[in-house]
Amino acid sequence: MTVRSLAIIAAVAAGALLAGYEVADADEVVPTPSGFVGFCTLNISMCWKSDPEPAPLSMRDKIIARNRQVNDALFDAKDYPAPQRVSLIAPKGLADCEDYAVTKRFLLLWDGVPAGSMRLAVVRRMRSTQLHVVLLIKIGAATFILDSLNNLVLPLESSGYQWIAVERPGEPMTWSKP
Repeated sequence: MTVRSLAIIAAVAAGALLAGYEVADADEVVPTPSGFVGFCTLNISMCWKSDPEPAPLSMRDKIIARNRQVNDALFDAKDYPAPQRVSLIAPKGLADCEDYAVTKRFLLLWDGVPAGSMRLAVVRRMRSTQLHVVLLIKIGAATFILDSLNNLVLPLESSGYQWIAVERPGEPMTWSKP
């Protein structure tokens, strides 16, 4: 077995997307969160490189509807015991913030939203030590947040979050400090 194979297996076994995650300096490339590495190992087509391109403005209503649909269809796992790994979740399933974000990305890809318009981001809520994951999507010239904590699709500037790390545009396996 190669060192790379062992590293991937270790990342999958490590569990949660945010396990051991630390704040990085600005513009610094940071390690891809371990849970996301495991997710990409099992869901390769969700993690291919793509050309960064915005979603067309004509898709905005579909994106807003999909955000609400996923938020309304899943149950927050913080209230229930659930395995700590990143997963696509079916309606009425238990999910944490990572699961909400990758499920939204998956469904939006099927809706025809360009892969290069979407990025996952690790954030910290103001006045909190807890990390959280959201899906960012560029629609036209603006970037919006699809969040499991809010059915509104808000502009990036309105988040109230501290930005910890984000996927590089079109490169899901490369993360950096925003």
